Amino acid sequence: DGRGCNTLTGQFQVLEAVYAPLGYVQRFHATFEQHCEGAEAALFGEIQIVNPPPPPPLTLELNVDRKGAVQRIRGTATIEGTIQCSQATTVQISGTVSQRASRSALATGFFSLSTECSSKPKTWSVRVAASGAPFNAGPAQVDATATAYDPNFGVPVTAEISPLIRLSGGGAKH
Repeated sequence: DGRGCNTLTGQFQVLEAVYAPLGYVQRFHATFEQHCEGAEAALFGEIQIVNPPPPPPLTLELNVDRKGAVQRIRGTATIEGTIQCSQATTVQISGTVSQRASRSALATGFFSLSTECSSKPKTWSVRVAASGAPFNAGPAQVDATATAYDPNFGVPVTAEISPLIRLSGGGAKH
């Protein structure tokens, strides 16, 4: 209807901007003035935002049991642990299990799982197939990472752990 502004001039002044961690806007106050097509008539405005304090950021606690099990027939290892989050979310847990099988052979395997997490510790368990040599009873290195997205801030949060564990048995873990 011929009411558009093709050329805008004016100003924008930020009077206050207070941010909490992770970019959360606690307070923002700004004014603006806009002129259309160079005319003297102006549009004036003001924006003011006041938010409550931000929610706490997501925290993850990842644990791996120091004892695992090996199934010698298949050469697989079963490892377990717990995951706990400060708020409900879905967590991806992934990592590797490595074990020196002999002077010249290394047993390694990769694992990945997805699980729900909350403020109550939750047990997780994975069976890890080895490549190279099979897993055997004895010490093994676990490198595990838990990753989740903070539901309030939309940023990834990670927890890492690298314990030395002991694989035992020839069947299921007791």
